[in-house]
Amino acid sequence: SGDKILKAKVVYRNAKKNLAVLKVAYEFLVPATFDEEELAIGNIAWIVGRIAPLQKSELFLNRALVSLVDSQKKRITLDGRYENYLSGAGLVSKNGVFKGVVYVDGDKIIALPSSFVKEFIDGYLK
Repeated sequence: SGDKILKAKVVYRNAKKNLAVLKVAYEFLVPATFDEEELAIGNIAWIVGRIAPLQKSELFLNRALVSLVDSQKKRITLDGRYENYLSGAGLVSKNGVFKGVVYVDGDKIIALPSSFVKEFIDGYLK
């Protein structure tokens, strides 16, 4: 967060969904909101995150085009600049609304939609 690398503790893990909830003690973090509306094919979205090397973290922003929305598999395929560091970044609409979590699958950029992430977090809270 900012220029700080925070230590996190894994408090919940779901191997089937390949997601984990990490607990971080830092008072200045702001929670993400979830938007159930899916991105449409052809929409522009933004992949936002931080690269955290050993010295100083750097913010990155990559433009991506939504190329496939697969509601059955609950994933969004993106066309954009492929980089390994994209995994774990957030997918944000042009209006700045959180749309999902990005991961790299081979040479494809995939996003788990915010509804998928919300289901996972709701499972942890139950």
